[in-house]
Amino acid sequence: MTRGRVRGVAVSATGRAVVVLALSVWGAAAAARSPALAVLAAGLLGVLAVAAVWLALPGVPTVSLTVRPPLVPRDGKAELVVSAANRSRHRRTPLLVGEVMIGSQRLQMRVPALPPGAVHSEAVPLPTGRRGVYRTGPLEVGRIDPFGLARRALRLGETVTLWVHPKRRPLGPVSSAVDAGERAGNPRPGSDEFHSLRPYRRGDDHRLIHWRSTARTLEPMVRHLVDPPQAPRVLGLVDAAGWDREAFEVALEYATGLLDVVDELVTATGQRADAAGDPARALRLLATLEPTPPGPGTGEISGAAIVIAPAGVPVSAEIAVGVAADGAAQVRVGTR
Repeated sequence: MTRGRVRGVAVSATGRAVVVLALSVWGAAAAARSPALAVLAAGLLGVLAVAAVWLALPGVPTVSLTVRPPLVPRDGKAELVVSAANRSRHRRTPLLVGEVMIGSQRLQMRVPALPPGAVHSEAVPLPTGRRGVYRTGPLEVGRIDPFGLARRALRLGETVTLWVHPKRRPLGPVSSAVDAGERAGNPRPGSDEFHSLRPYRRGDDHRLIHWRSTARTLEPMVRHLVDPPQAPRVLGLVDAAGWDREAFEVALEYATGLLDVVDELVTATGQRADAAGDPARALRLLATLEPTPPGPGTGEISGAAIVIAPAGVPVSAEIAVGVAADGAAQVRVGTR
């Protein structure tokens, strides 16, 4: 939580009119030596003084901004939670509607007057219709005096970040061929490789009984077979200058759908994320990617490619144009 920072005081049209009127009446009272006009001028100046004192009061709450959740898929639900707390022993003066920018949209909320020790929270829905990284805050708040003569601008809270990653688009033929249980160090039951001996359980294949161990332990023992662990798989996002924006977005959605079955995400620019150990970081990386703008000699290339390859296989534009690597599964989005 942070306290407010003053940005300035803006005088309203009503306030400017009152200032001009007070000075005019004061001048007229001095020229005419009129006690009645002097009293009127003093009253107007008193109103201006009350407004100035009101705006100068230290009644600013402590404010925090929180994005919940900070990482969502495109078109998912996210909200900005604004919490204002009065940590003093005095009542905080009311504030105007606060404004905060998220992307190109302006969101509004109200921070009310708070008694000592009170906390006020308000949640505002955030737009998530486009993939990207959106930073918002601080909260721009204005305090106004009781007469509406002036407004004091404040900045409350800190900058917070919303990450909008691509939707998951399933890719049946590739995702079914790459099973999450085949990651290195995570063998699954199968019929290829001997793993260990274990006691017999009802339903086990009698052909797997290990008779020598059964005779030695006087308990039925069976061979436990597993599929051998596969080499770690890398999900490569292959980009080249001139990719079409729409095709690039579709490719990222396919890539998001494949994160559960690969070990590492690698982009065309060499950025890496541990998809198995830190999937949230991989999703944040997908939220930040942009297609490479067209350059000299790119021609009419349009599309993007995803490559799943064993670790050690180079992920490059060469694969993207159809030169398949050993053990690699590939999908192209767009045309060339």
